[in-house]
Amino acid sequence: ESNGKDERNKGGDATKEVTKTDPEAPIIPEDTDDKTDNSEDTSTETVDSVLLIEDDGETLWASPTDGAPVDLAWTPPGAQLFVTINIADLLTTENGLAVLQAFGPQVSSTISTFETATGVVLDKVDRIVLSWLEDEQGQSTTPNMVVHLSEALDRGTRSGLLGDPDSEETENGLIFQVGQYHALIPEQDGVLVFGSPSALKATLEWGGKPPLLRRTMTQLLKHSDNQRHINILLAPSFLFTSLFRDGNTFYFGDPKKVREPLQWLLGEGLEAMLVSFHFEQVFYVEARMSAGLTVDKRELITQMRDRMNEIPERIESYIVDINPSKHW
Repeated sequence: ESNGKDERNKGGDATKEVTKTDPEAPIIPEDTDDKTDNSEDTSTETVDSVLLIEDDGETLWASPTDGAPVDLAWTPPGAQLFVTINIADLLTTENGLAVLQAFGPQVSSTISTFETATGVVLDKVDRIVLSWLEDEQGQSTTPNMVVHLSEALDRGTRSGLLGDPDSEETENGLIFQVGQYHALIPEQDGVLVFGSPSALKATLEWGGKPPLLRRTMTQLLKHSDNQRHINILLAPSFLFTSLFRDGNTFYFGDPKKVREPLQWLLGEGLEAMLVSFHFEQVFYVEARMSAGLTVDKRELITQMRDRMNEIPERIESYIVDINPSKHW
């Protein structure tokens, strides 16, 4: 694995990219120091037709994917946190199931409850899009979910999959009651939408179109890759002031366990962030961050690099502070 830094400025914004992956085609500089030296060069190696170079700590690693931007259709207006998971592709990888299990037994239990109530099991799902927004009660811990099924089932078949549930007619369409869940069954084949009644009504009013986002989030969305196993697009301020604020409850306990280290890592001034993960033979993670016009690009890069260098020393004390469950 390797770390790289991308100091390119997109549209005048302060941006930062950090990547890790298996290098596919890096440029190997010509050795001009001694052209007559025939000794073995240990800085390069060819493995399965892939040219590997010695990590210099600066060279960006090539992306393992080349997909289109992710599609946020049928997510509710006002959402500020989006998580896309390519379930089908992820579960075909060697460690795909372990990735899902790593979230803990509570998440596994939630998935099982959802499958039982809706009839939508993971092996019928191609990908999901989770989104969070501040609801009418000022809470934001329950996600809305767009489910893209592996098969492009028509509306009637999808209704049957859900058990032909009862519905409530609204001005812009029907909202279905599926056990303890509320759902939409769009005309678009193979799509189901779950969420709070207020979010679903807003989604219907907006016609299922992708929601309007702040400018910096829109710019980062264009750089997303729908072939990555996981994409996370967010406004960092939403994490600190809404999702992980005191008073909200999570299966892992006090939200400050997540809020405080994230506040330290991300600092102040970030307007948008895009993080993606790919779990092939070599793990790949990429992060792009934008502070708009408020923070100088070079200053942002320096701050983030310095904080990341501190992470190894902070991990041990952090684990002691949060007193993790036996699962972790």
